[in-house]
Amino acid sequence: MQNWDDLRFVLALGRHDTMASAARALGTNVATVSRRIDKLNDQYGEPLFVRSGTQWKPTLTSARLIEIAQKTEDRLTDFGSVQDAARLSRELRIDCEPLVLQANLVLALGSFLDEHPHVRLTVGMGARSLAFGETDILITTDQPKEGRIVRKRLATQDFGLYCDTRFAADPKGWMRIEPAPGRDPFRTDLTEVFDAPARIVVPGLNVALQVMRDQPLVCALPRAFAERVPNLHLWRDSDGSECSVWLAYHATRRNDPVVREAVTWISGCF
Repeated sequence: MQNWDDLRFVLALGRHDTMASAARALGTNVATVSRRIDKLNDQYGEPLFVRSGTQWKPTLTSARLIEIAQKTEDRLTDFGSVQDAARLSRELRIDCEPLVLQANLVLALGSFLDEHPHVRLTVGMGARSLAFGETDILITTDQPKEGRIVRKRLATQDFGLYCDTRFAADPKGWMRIEPAPGRDPFRTDLTEVFDAPARIVVPGLNVALQVMRDQPLVCALPRAFAERVPNLHLWRDSDGSECSVWLAYHATRRNDPVVREAVTWISGCF
């Protein structure tokens, strides 16, 4: 056999019995299948298949070739599985703004790990660079612009002004979370409402919740997060209470199977 690719044609016709079915399985046309089989007939000095009505039955010689082709295909499949596992057996780094991480991603981290047991996931809350290879995927409320990147707008994050239900009738001030999303559209609004700056600045949603349980303070929270928390009251809507959430990764990772799987998972979190 001068061309190992010929094995594919022998295997396909042996499996599917007709030239048309073999051609469909191979993604080619009947003429090509017929030509390749005729070439092999000449090469072996005997017909590899005998026609019976519309079907083609393998001879003893082609039956042996079919067995070899099947074993070759099985080994290639096994090799591909090993290679896929090797590609997946590595670390994936995701950097995400704290508010987005806590509101959207954190509850789904377990499902990603379960579905991708070979991936070692590192999640950070900084703003590391894609261009310099400091992270693999960046999730941010500021549209990414650095270098050769692929960017995708994931969603619009909606915010509302919340407080604990016990203090809903008469909150005494407000609280700010840092880092704030995007342009921080809530600081001006709340400063005007209470005619005062924030009473306290805290570093994340979980800390904010602890403070809100004890203090009559209003805080701008993502609705997706606040609606899951008991005993929170939507005190009022906030002007300009939306910000976009963006995902980005370097263009060289476009065909990386781990990155593709992660992008699908992250998109589903919204």
